[in-house]
Amino acid sequence: MIDTPTAAPSRREQSKASRRDAIFDAARDLLRDGAAGSSAEHIARRAGVSTATVYNLIGPRDQLLGGLLSHLFAELNARVAPFEDGDALTCAEAIVTHSVALFCEDAPLWRRVVHEANGSYAARVAPYIVTQPIDLMIGAMRRAKAAGQLTRTVDPDAAALQIYASYNGALFLWAGERFTDGNFLDQARSGLWIVIAALGAPAARRRALCELRSHHGGSVRE
Repeated sequence: MIDTPTAAPSRREQSKASRRDAIFDAARDLLRDGAAGSSAEHIARRAGVSTATVYNLIGPRDQLLGGLLSHLFAELNARVAPFEDGDALTCAEAIVTHSVALFCEDAPLWRRVVHEANGSYAARVAPYIVTQPIDLMIGAMRRAKAAGQLTRTVDPDAAALQIYASYNGALFLWAGERFTDGNFLDQARSGLWIVIAALGAPAARRRALCELRSHHGGSVRE
């Protein structure tokens, strides 16, 4: 088979991509600074484009927030990819720890985005997020089930949702500044291993209990 060369982007496509990047960069700057004026008009002014261009290339605010989170989770996918061919539980922990790290690396921005995306925009933002940590966790739990790390009766998708619910609770507490970065990580990792302790096959359960003891100073018992 002869590979067909991929056509280079046209100047028009390159210009659109450049303006789209500028809009996202401007939105990040304004949100990160906690600026009261992070409307489409303010974003357009910071990006050096018209307000109409913001709507034409990105869309309304729910699409903007969804796009910002999609960029974040694309980076999460890249960080987790090296773990996907290895042990499923190690991959599950990588999903949690790298996701926490990405949010904490730019806390002023992501606290604001999470706060907005969890408010009145929540139902409208979700369709514009291309991939989410739950998708990665479902994949990890399905591999764990196939590897015999979960008990035979466990639904791996339900296990992933339980882990995600615990993680999300920690995320929202962190976004509301009720958790430090360290609290966020500890709670998210504990949520993972509590689910594995409850639903794991014997070897996985022992591993989970060992992880929980290390998190809680040896206070966890069989």
